[in-house]
Parts: sequence; structure tokens; C-alpha cells
Amino acid sequence: MRQKEIPLLFVLLVLLAGVIPAFAAGDASASNTAPTLSDVDHEDLIASQPLFFIENKGQISGDVRFEVISNGGLVYFTGDGATIRVIRTINDEFASSTIGFTYEGAPENTGVYGIDPLPCRVNFMKGDPSQWITGVRTYEAIAYPDLYPGIDLTYEGKTGAIKSSFLVKPGSDPASIKTVYTGHSGLTVAPNGDLHIQTDVGILTQSVPYCYQEIDGHIVVIPASYLILSDDTVGFGIGDYDEGKDLIIDPEIKYSLYLRGVGFASANGVAADIQGNAYVAGVTFPEVLDPYGSISGGTDAIVVKINPLGTAPEYLNYIGGKGYDAGNAIAVDTNGNAYITGSTDSVDFPVVNAIQSANAGKNDAFVVKLNPDGSSFVYSTYVGGTGNDYGYGITLDSQNNAFITGSTESKSFPVNHGSQNTALAGNADAFIVKVNSPGTQFSYSGYYGGTLNDIGYGIDVDGTGAAYITGETFSNNFPLKGAFQSKLGGWSDAFITKVDTAEDAIVYSTYLGGTAKDAGRAIAVDKDTYAHLTGLTESNNFPVKDAFYQAPSSRMRSSFYTRLVPAGNALSLSTYLTGPVADEGRGIAIDTFGNVYIAGFTKDTNLETINAFQPKFGGQSDAFVAKFVPGQKTPELLSYLGGNGKDEGYAIAVDNNCGVYIVGLTRSTDFPASVPYPSAFLPKEEGGFITALKDGDCCPYPKAGFTFSTNACDFNVTFTDTSTDATSWAWQFGDGATSSAQNPDHTYLNAGTYTVNLTVQNVCFDGSPRNSSVSKQVTLNPIPVTVADFNATPTDGEAPLNVTFTDLSLNATSWAWQFGDGTNSTLRNTSHTYTAPGSYQVNLTVVGPCN
Repeated sequence: MRQKEIPLLFVLLVLLAGVIPAFAAGDASASNTAPTLSDVDHEDLIASQPLFFIENKGQISGDVRFEVISNGGLVYFTGDGATIRVIRTINDEFASSTIGFTYEGAPENTGVYGIDPLPCRVNFMKGDPSQWITGVRTYEAIAYPDLYPGIDLTYEGKTGAIKSSFLVKPGSDPASIKTVYTGHSGLTVAPNGDLHIQTDVGILTQSVPYCYQEIDGHIVVIPASYLILSDDTVGFGIGDYDEGKDLIIDPEIKYSLYLRGVGFASANGVAADIQGNAYVAGVTFPEVLDPYGSISGGTDAIVVKINPLGTAPEYLNYIGGKGYDAGNAIAVDTNGNAYITGSTDSVDFPVVNAIQSANAGKNDAFVVKLNPDGSSFVYSTYVGGTGNDYGYGITLDSQNNAFITGSTESKSFPVNHGSQNTALAGNADAFIVKVNSPGTQFSYSGYYGGTLNDIGYGIDVDGTGAAYITGETFSNNFPLKGAFQSKLGGWSDAFITKVDTAEDAIVYSTYLGGTAKDAGRAIAVDKDTYAHLTGLTESNNFPVKDAFYQAPSSRMRSSFYTRLVPAGNALSLSTYLTGPVADEGRGIAIDTFGNVYIAGFTKDTNLETINAFQPKFGGQSDAFVAKFVPGQKTPELLSYLGGNGKDEGYAIAVDNNCGVYIVGLTRSTDFPASVPYPSAFLPKEEGGFITALKDGDCCPYPKAGFTFSTNACDFNVTFTDTSTDATSWAWQFGDGATSSAQNPDHTYLNAGTYTVNLTVQNVCFDGSPRNSSVSKQVTLNPIPVTVADFNATPTDGEAPLNVTFTDLSLNATSWAWQFGDGTNSTLRNTSHTYTAPGSYQVNLTVVGPCN
């Protein structure tokens, strides 16, 4: 079997704050290594992404000048030092600790400045738009010049961990550097030389100081150690060095921080634009707005745009009010506008040009359209009624109308169409809402459900603008039409419903499931309007067709992949995918070549991987990635993605250059990265991730083919290309002439037999060409010449005389006889009776195929 190229492009761990974790908590002995991609050529395109320092423009109270937002806490820098606000969940309760760093003997309120500005801007889009704080600058590093006389201090995070550097200039004394720690319960120097700072929620570790000088172009390492001067104060012990040259002391702080708050955060949705930028939507941890205060606030929706190399975020947006806000799905148009849906219980969720400007009650869904640089809303609106409403899926049509689906418990949901009904049918219904491109109206909104609970999880649209939704239904009277499966199979079933929103009509709607619990979680539609979906099943009689993985014997949870024919009344393909343990398919995407990519998670330790970049199970649970190519019934790729902890894939997206993007959450300390992350990165809580793959086999090899047609009356030949997956054409006509047209005409000068060759090509994302050739013989006969001739019998005699005329013409197709007595005939062979004596001139005119 030919191996498939699926190299790992980049992984951003705990991405939702837009930065890679800065520190490492507790035991920092574990290390991370890049994944082994067996039998796969790949290149690593990104190192661990640096964290950055965000200028305080009012988003943080007090005298904070800069902040670092990461996962599970924050770091604040004032003119006097730094504060680390660490938060953990212990026995499901929040616990926190605040550790302060000041410098004994340093002047009060020393100036601190940002250096090496970054392109990323952070936007705090919270509550009233007039109070937003946007365009906040970020920096690679900050500096405290002359912290002590002749000693400068800088902080930077290029390696993904915060590193402080003291520059001791000639004539200055490093013994004057004394760091005072507050908020701890003990300071000790470990046997390996690290400084351990005991806190209520774990050990904060500063690695053994790295001290050096540059002398004559060479780095000279100077012995250095920590000296505990008192219960709260630590200095440096420095070995012999050249006091006439600069001395650099670089201790690195290690602590695993988790996104701007505590507990749980997740990357829920992903999209990619035509340039290969990735867009991620998710939810933050509960906020901590005061570095010294208690845990407070709700969660925010969060949106991150990441550049094509994965080396830096382009923008980072926090979106929400004072309550709990979550981003669940994201889409992006060709102009780079991002569209986000999710849910909010905030009464002050930020709305701009809103169709529905107020929260109607409890949780509402929302739709936000961000401009290309993320600095403002094109529109933002609530979507909901007086009950609980949640937005779970979003997609765009060719006109940039936004379609969302989700679940509503509201009898007052803003419905304006009724292809199913205009009233809530049960406890909760799925819904479809279409927001027109300018965001001025809900141009379509309808309930879809029966008398129990129904939830829409995934949505897509086809080229005609018809909407397809999938989800989970508990109702035995879910609205059906042209169904493949007309009855609820078990506890719950997946459903697939296609709706013509222009005509307000269900095109088809069907159950999909067995006798246990089944749910559709994501759907994608190809160019031929086959609907592809993935989800979960606990049924050992789930509907299958041409399944590569057969039904499990137990009723544990499995993921599945199903392809429905365009009419919706039959399966084209349906198979169990992973499991059965506690597995789910959560995301699905189709590229321009028709390849289908699926992401989810599995606890199956014995998955039969195929061409896997990670063939072995990591631990607890792993994300998985699968790929199906058009025309095949088995996956071309099935791979684990995960480390030693809990890892789950929630969504997947593709771009136009064979890029594949997976997001989800991880709790692993060794989640696979394209290059090793610092050993400092040791997550202790859950956080979001994004992994980018380059699929070297996403662009299929072209297959050359052509037909031709000739004309007997000239030497012109029309060639018709029948190749597949070709983007360029090179014709050689066998007489020295060539063409690069897809469907050329060519005129030869002479009759003969010519060998015609067509070579077709496409170019993959890495610029490598893929060729295919085919040759055929074209035979051109001489152009036929038409010559008139006939024979007459008898040619004389007495009148009346009957004469038989026999055609002897060459290459004639029609005949016109003139018998000389005013009569005519168009028969090929004919006879004529002359009644009067005389001499007659007979004329035959013939027409051939070419004249």
C-alpha cells in the first residue's frame, strides 16, 4: 500500500488565551517529544509558540502595566515587580494563591517598558461597546532598565516559559540583586539547584540560574546558584567572572498556567481561510479581574486568529458580558470575516447592529460577525426566546448568509417560517436560523422537532442554499419526509434534515439509529449533495452499508461515519469508525477534492490505525483523525492524536492547500507537538489545543484521458479532455504542433496516422507537480473527391424509347438528372421514356460529402 503523507504542521497547546503556557507546576520532570510519524516524510514548521506580554489599557484594575494571560492564572507586572495569580481546582473546588516578586533595595515604581512589539492585537469586547478596550498591543518582552545601579532586568517568553534576565554591567555587583517573595509558605533549594516556592496550590519552580559572559565571541558559562538570604529573600551566588564585561543571569520560572482562569476551557470550533489562517472559537475559564481579589466573573467566548505558519496569533478576542458566554462554532468567509455562534446568559452581552438587542431570558444563542482584523463587530445579535437557547453549529452560503443551528426551549423563539411548525413542539426543538449577509434580519427561522427533546448540533449548506442539519432526537414524531428510516429506533436517534429555506419546505428528513442511543454531531455536504455526518452510537444494530468496521458485540459507545445519497432515502456508505468504549465523532469537513476528514475522541486502546501519524494510544482518551477519499469504502487514514492524559477532538476544518486543522481539549503532559515543547509545559488542568496537519495526499494524482472527433472533409480534429483532477494540460499532436488548452482544435496539413499525447498535471500544496499521460492514434484519410459519371442503355432507337440510366459516379451522396426534354429525377438509378423523335443532351449533377 502506498504510504500517505500526513505531516504534523503545528500544535498549539492550551491555545484559547492565544498563548502557549508559560510555566510548569509541581513536578517538572516530564518532557515532551514530537510525535513519531511512522513511514511518513514531514517537516516541522513551528516551534513552541512564544507567550506575549499584553499592555494594560484598563482591562486590569490597579497599577498593573503588563499582563500575561495563560491557563489557570495570570501574571501581572507593575513598576515594582511581578505577581503570579495561580488558581487550581482541588476536589472540584477553586483554590488560589498569589505570589509576589519585588526587589529589595530597588527604587520604588521603577519604569517598565514593552520591547519587541508583536503584530497581535488583543480586543476585550465585553459588555457595552462604548466601554470596549480594543487594539491592545502585545510585546515579546518587557524591560526594567536600571532596576539596580548598572543592572537591567528583562522578562521574555520566546521559549514558552517566562524567563527573567539580569544584565549586570561592568562595575556593578550581582550580590545587590535580592528577590523578595510574598504569599508563599516556604522557600527551598532543590538538590538539582532549582528554587522551589511552596504555595497553597502547588510548587512554583525557578530553574537553576544560567549565568554566562560573552568573551571574544565565545559564551563562557559562569557557575551560579540560589542563596536563601531569609525566609522571604533569595539572592544569587556567582562564581568567578570577568568584572570588566557584562554578566547575564537567566533564571527561568516554570509554572503551568491555564487560560485566564480556572477549571475547564475548551477549543470548540475551527475554520480556515484561503490563505491558511486558522480561526478558533471556544470558552475561557471563569475570569479573575483583580490580581489580588477572589475568583469572580463568568466565562467569555474567545476567538483567536492564527497565522498560516502557526507562529503567532493575528488577533485574540474576549467576547462576553458579566455572565457565562461560550463560543461553540466558527466559520470564515473569503474576505476574512469570522462568524461565531454560541450561548450566553449575560444581559450585557455586546451587541452591535443587532436584530435582537436584548437577552429574552435565561440562555440565548448569539451570532457575531467580526471584521477581518478582529477589531470590531460587523454585527452581533442575540437569538432566542424566554427559555434556554443554545447555538451549536454555524455555516455560510456563497452569499455570506450565516446559518446556525442549535436547541431551543423557548415558545417565544423568533420563528418566522413554518416548514415544520411555528410553535415549540416539545421540551426542546432543534432550529435553523438564517442571518442575511448584512446582519439586518433573520431571513429564515424555524423549529424542527417532535414532542420530546431535539437538538441540532451540526449544519451545512449546499450550492443551492439548501440547509442540512443533524443532531439528536428523542421524539417518535420527529418531522419526516422521504425518509431512509421512518421510525425512532431506540432511546434516541440521529436525524438528518434538508430544508429549502427559500421555499420554506423540508426536502427530506430521516431518523438514523439503532435500538440504543444515537446522535449526529456534525455534517458536511459535498458538491454532489451527498450528506456526510459523524456522531456517536451505542447501538449494536446501527444502520451500516459497506462497513469496514463491524458492529460491536457490546452496547458501549462508538463513533460512526455515514454518507447519505442526495435524495436522502438511502445510505451510500455507513460504518462504525472507532470504539466501542466511550467514543464520539465530533467534527467533519470536506476539501475541494472531495476528501472527507473526521475528528473525535476514543478510549479504544486497540484501534486498527491506518497510515497513522500516531499509531499507538496515548492514555486515558485520545483524539482521533480519519480520512476517507472519494470512491473508497475504508479510511485512507485513521490515527490517534494525544498524549498520556485526557485528549478530545471537537472540530475539524480544511483549507484550500491541503491543511487540516483539529481543535479540542487536552490534559496530557506530553501532547504531541511538531517540535518538543519545553519540559516546563506540564498541564495539570484541561485546556484547548489546535493541531494543524499537512495532508500530502489530499490533492489526488490526476488521470489523463481524452476523446476526439474528425471530419471526413478536412483535416481538423476536435479534442475533448476527459481527465480527472487536472489543472493544466499539455498536448502534442504528432506533427510537431502543441497546445496548452483544455479542449483544443487542431488542423493537420496532410492525411496520415498521428500519435497524440496528452500530459495533465496538478500541483500540491508543497509545489510538487503530479503528472499523468495518455496517448492515442488519430488516423486521417484523404479527403474524398466526387466525380459524376453514368451509363445509358440504349442510347438510340425508335420513339417511344425507354432508356435506363445507371449511376457510375464516385463518392456521390445525391443525384440530379436532367433528361433534356424538360423532365428531371433525383433517383440514383432511373429510367426515362422519350416520346418524340430527336437528339437529347442528358446531364447528371452529383453532390458528394465534401462538396
